[in-house]
Amino acid sequence: MTARPLLRHTVAQLEEMFVAKPLDTGTLKALDTELQFRNVPRATALLRKVKSAISDGSLLIPSAQPELFTPARTPIHAIAQPQPIMTPPAVILPKAAAKPAPAVAEIPPMALDEAYKALRVTVGASWAEVEQSRFKIVQRAHPDTVAELSAEKRIAAQTEAKRANAAYTVLLGTC
Repeated sequence: MTARPLLRHTVAQLEEMFVAKPLDTGTLKALDTELQFRNVPRATALLRKVKSAISDGSLLIPSAQPELFTPARTPIHAIAQPQPIMTPPAVILPKAAAKPAPAVAEIPPMALDEAYKALRVTVGASWAEVEQSRFKIVQRAHPDTVAELSAEKRIAAQTEAKRANAAYTVLLGTC
């Protein structure tokens, strides 16, 4: 595994390091190693500059006293002007038209025997059975469950769930 001592540095900090020490062998090698892992445009541009400086032959100059030596060529960072970061144009997609919710008919008040039929339980059923039956009917109308159904089947499931809730309310009033 490669050691990455410059891992926590930003690309801007790495650029500053390159400008501050363009002839330092250790700095250039550390920058080269770190920039191999970065894919943003500024990092790849800096990597090209670092590789150019490394292959420039300026690495033959001892790094202990770089001010005593003059490079054979002008370093690339001195020639190239920093390019402004171009952001891609924003793509604005039109919003999808929302499907109108299908109209579910209102449920009229129902009699006690109708409520038992709507919930599919018998007159002597326990309250737990009534709640479980209502839950199953209402779950069939859940948006995730009816998402792939046709509009007619969706409306039927929602109407059945409304009837189950109305029947449950009727049975609650008898308790």
